[in-house]
Amino acid sequence: MNGPARDSSSAIRLAIVDGRALVASSLQALMDSREDSGIVTVYAGDDITAALASDPQVVLIDVEAAHRRGSLDRDTAKVGSCALVLFGSGRDLEAVRRGMRAGAMGYVSSSATYEELRDTIVQAAAGETTLTPQLATILGAADGPPALSERERQALSLYVQGMKLSAVATALGVSPHTAREYLDRVRDKYARQGRVVRTRTELYAAALKDGLLGSS
Repeated sequence: MNGPARDSSSAIRLAIVDGRALVASSLQALMDSREDSGIVTVYAGDDITAALASDPQVVLIDVEAAHRRGSLDRDTAKVGSCALVLFGSGRDLEAVRRGMRAGAMGYVSSSATYEELRDTIVQAAAGETTLTPQLATILGAADGPPALSERERQALSLYVQGMKLSAVATALGVSPHTAREYLDRVRDKYARQGRVVRTRTELYAAALKDGLLGSS
């Protein structure tokens, strides 16, 4: 998927870094099919080093995949003087915030229009940050602990400190189904803040940071 679809010395050179081959090739085809875009794709693939070797002006990176791999900080640091634009589904808000703190010039969700993607890339190449209403909402989301009910906090505290779900239910005097609902609500409230806490370990780390592990 390497190499530009057309040669234009005045076009903005774009590198797309996305491990999903179909997504990367589709984005490349989208950008290169529009003669009026002023953008030419010089790389589309999953290797940040190869992307930078193509001498891009703007790097469009799948921020959520990089965050899941634990490579987001390394990848954004490698971008250096190139303009960085984030791309993602919008589900992992913490990944977006982290990428923006690392110096990204904008964020485009997978539901964005071609015009929104093009405009963000063009503005990034010009050294301008694009702050859309969606990005403003993401960046403004609360960083503190979510507002938990007493039962949710109790279920969280017992579960992350090692109790099985059935034991949590017994301790709270509820059914295992209800205990699971408490924990699902906790995860959902964290998710609304852009903080991913799927596993017991992630829940523990978040609860410890937020001071939620008091006596139950």
